[in-house]
Amino acid sequence: AGGAVAKRVKLEVDNGLTLGVGHHYKAAIALLRSGKVEEGTLAARKAYKIDPLNHDSLRAMAAAAGAAQQYNRGIDMLEKPPMLNNLPVGDPKLFPLKDPIAVELRGWLRVQRAATQPTPASAMADLTAAHALGRELFRSHVAKLTLEATKEPTAANLVLLGDAQLEMGDAEAALVTYEKASATGGALAARHREVLALYRLGRLTAAEQKLQAISRVGDESATTRAMRAAIHLSRHNPTKALKEVEGDAASGTGISLLIGGQALLAGRDYRRAIVMLERAGRAIDAPDLRYAEGWLFIDSKDAPRALQAFVDGVRYNAGSTDFYVLRAFQLAVLVPKEGIKQSLPYFEFALQRDPENRGAKLGKALALLSEGRYSLAEPLLMELSRLDRQSADVWSALSILYNLKNDPARVTDALNQARLLAPDLFNDLVVPRPEELIRRVARYRRPPMLTPALLSQADSLVN
Repeated sequence: AGGAVAKRVKLEVDNGLTLGVGHHYKAAIALLRSGKVEEGTLAARKAYKIDPLNHDSLRAMAAAAGAAQQYNRGIDMLEKPPMLNNLPVGDPKLFPLKDPIAVELRGWLRVQRAATQPTPASAMADLTAAHALGRELFRSHVAKLTLEATKEPTAANLVLLGDAQLEMGDAEAALVTYEKASATGGALAARHREVLALYRLGRLTAAEQKLQAISRVGDESATTRAMRAAIHLSRHNPTKALKEVEGDAASGTGISLLIGGQALLAGRDYRRAIVMLERAGRAIDAPDLRYAEGWLFIDSKDAPRALQAFVDGVRYNAGSTDFYVLRAFQLAVLVPKEGIKQSLPYFEFALQRDPENRGAKLGKALALLSEGRYSLAEPLLMELSRLDRQSADVWSALSILYNLKNDPARVTDALNQARLLAPDLFNDLVVPRPEELIRRVARYRRPPMLTPALLSQADSLVN
C-alpha cells in the first residue's frame, strides 16, 4: 500500500499540479502567445484541474479555447460566471472579467470569431465589441502613463504617453505630448513622433516642414527619409517615395524596406514589391507590415490571406481604424457583386471613430452612390473636393455625383480633372460606375499606416 501511495504522489508531482494555478496560468499564456498551442493547452488544463473556479484558470482555458478555434466557449468563460447545477458559482458581479489580460483575450476572441461569422452584420458586431475592448485597454494604459509622465516628465516617459494617446485615436493630444518631449530634450525620436502625429492628423504640409527642419540641422536619418516617402505616397507619388528610400532599403533598414515595398505596390511592380516586403518582414514586427500585406493580397486577389492580414492587424492594433478601412476596400474589391454593399458598414465604423479619415469618406460616398443615395454622398464628396483637390479619385467620384444630378458641364470638368491628375488610372471619357471605380480607388489610395511601434524599431533593426 505504501508503494502505491508513493507512486501516486510521484505521478502528481510529475504532472506539476503541486506547482499551483499561477505557475501553469503564466506558462499557458506565454506558450500560447508564442504559438505553442499543444504545450499551452496542456498548461491551461493543469491550471483548470487544480481549481476550475480560479480566474487565472479561466483566463488560461479561454486562451486555449481560442487557440482551438472554440471562440464561443472562450468568450463565455471570461464573460459568464461558472455554473454548477444550473446555478452560478461565486460572485456573478465579477463577470465579465475586466483585468487587462481578460480584456485583451475577450477582444482577441471576438476578432478571431468575426473572421468565421456567416454574415457581415455578425462579423461587424464582434469587431465593434473588440474595438471597444481595445480602447478600454488603451484608456487604462493612458491613465497609468499620464501619472508616470506627471511624476517624471522625462522625454522617454512623454514619448510613451504620446504613443498611447495616438494609438487610442487622440492624435491632437499626442502631438502636444510629443512637443513637450522634444522640448525636454527628446532629440530625434521625439521630433519624428511629432511628424507622426501631424501625418495621422492629415496635416501633410506641416509634417513635411518638420522633416525639412530636421534635415537642415543635419539630424536626418533613414527614418526621416522613410517618413518623407510616406508623405509622397499619401500624395500619390510612388516614384518620389521609392527614390527617397532606395538607398536605405538596399542597406536593409526595416522601415525603408516597408515603405519601399508599398511604393512598388502603388507602382504595380508586384515582383519587386513582394521581395521588399518579405525582407521588411524579417527586419521588423509592427502592425504596419500586416497593413501593407492586406493591400498586397487585394492585388493578388487572395481573399483568405487578405482576411487574415486584417485579423492579425486588428489583434495587434485594436484601437486603429486604418485596418477597418483596409477591410472595407478588401470586401469592395474581392467579393463579387455584393462587395461594395458589404464594405459600407466598415467605412461607417471607421468614420464614427475617425471622422477625418479621407479614405473612409470616399469609400462611403462611393458605396452610397452605388445605391443611388447621392444626397447622402454629396456632403462627403464636397468636403473632399475642398480638402483633397489633388486626388484624382475624388474628381472621378464627383463625376458620378454630377451625373446623378444631371449636371453635364460639371461631369466633363470632373473627368478632365481626374485625367489631368492621374491619367494612368483615371482616364475615363464617360462616367464610371461606383462598383468599378472603387476598385481603382483601392489601387490609388494607399497611404502608409505609420505607427509608434514601427518608429520604435526603425533605427535599431536591419536585415
